[in-house]
Amino acid sequence: MKKLLIFLLLAACLVAETADGILEKSRDRLSLPGSEAVMTLRITSSNGRQRVRKIAMASKLFDEDLEKRIIRFVEPSTVAGMGMLIEDYKTEDDNMWIYLPVKGSARRMKSSEKSSSFMGSEFTNGDMSGLDPNEFNSTIIGYEKIGNYICAVIESVPSTEELAGNMGWSRKRTWMDTTRFVPLKAHFFNTGNELKKEMTVLDIKLMDDKQKLYSLTGMRIKNIQSGRSSTLTMDRIELNPDVNSDYFTVGYLSK
Repeated sequence: MKKLLIFLLLAACLVAETADGILEKSRDRLSLPGSEAVMTLRITSSNGRQRVRKIAMASKLFDEDLEKRIIRFVEPSTVAGMGMLIEDYKTEDDNMWIYLPVKGSARRMKSSEKSSSFMGSEFTNGDMSGLDPNEFNSTIIGYEKIGNYICAVIESVPSTEELAGNMGWSRKRTWMDTTRFVPLKAHFFNTGNELKKEMTVLDIKLMDDKQKLYSLTGMRIKNIQSGRSSTLTMDRIELNPDVNSDYFTVGYLSK
C-alpha cells in the first residue's frame, strides 16, 4: 500500500508535464556533443536463424538544432563498406544519404524510404534519426511503472497521412521514464490499428553525469506479425566532443 501511495503521489506531481515537453527533454538527454561507437546488429528470423552485422558509428552535435551521424558497416564482407549519413534536425526535415560500394556514390534518400528496413532488420531507416515532436500530435494517456521507474505513456499520431506512410506506422505509444527522460519501450501500430512492432530498451548508459546525458546501448525490436526480431547492441561507446567534423560529409561517406 505504501509503494502504491508513493507511485500515485509521484504521478500526480508529473501532471504538469506535457507530452511534447517530455519528448523534447528526452531528445536533449540523448543528444551527445560527440561520440564514437562500435555496434552489433543481430537479425533473427521467425525460425531462429540469425545474421550478424558489425557497425561503426560516429555522431556530433553541430548546434542546438543539428546532430549529424555516420554509420558504416564493417562485417561481414557482404555488407562491408555500406554506410549511411544522417543530418538530424530538431525543427526541419532530416537529410539522409546511403552509400552502396557497388554503386560507387552516395544517394540521397527520399522521405518515403524512412519506413524501409534498415539493412534487412526490423529497425527502419527512420529509427536511425530522431523525431520532431512538432510533426506529431502527442498526448499523455497514463502513467505506468516499469521496474523502479515511473513512465509517462505517450501516444503519438503523425500529423498527416503522408508522414504516417513515410514513418511506416499510424500510431506509436512510448513508455518514457520521467526520471531520466529516456524511453524504456514503445509499441507501433499499423493503419488497421493492429500492433505491428514492439521495441524494448535493454540497456542505458549514463554518458555525462553533470549534464545527465544518456545513450540507449541496447535495443530490441520484435515484429509481432512476422515473428522476426532484431537487436542492436553497443559493444563500445565513447563520449568524444572533438570527433572529426570531416566524417560527417557525403564525400567521406562515399570513400
